[in-house]
Amino acid sequence: MGAILNLLALCLPDLLLWHLGKKWAENRSKDCRNDSAAQKRGFDDPVYQRNLQKLVERNRRFEEAKG
Repeated sequence: MGAILNLLALCLPDLLLWHLGKKWAENRSKDCRNDSAAQKRGFDDPVYQRNLQKLVERNRRFEEAKG
């Protein structure tokens, strides 16, 4: 009986960490999918469009000044 308890005491932390790591990875995967959905909505956002246009114009002026 003592050997079984020792084995369980040795394996239990690893099993818990494995389970927690698996759950963390699943949650990260969900977060990544949500991030990509937010990026797709950005193209429809008027503030995003305005900022993108400013960035393009600034880059164009920089390239023209550079020669």
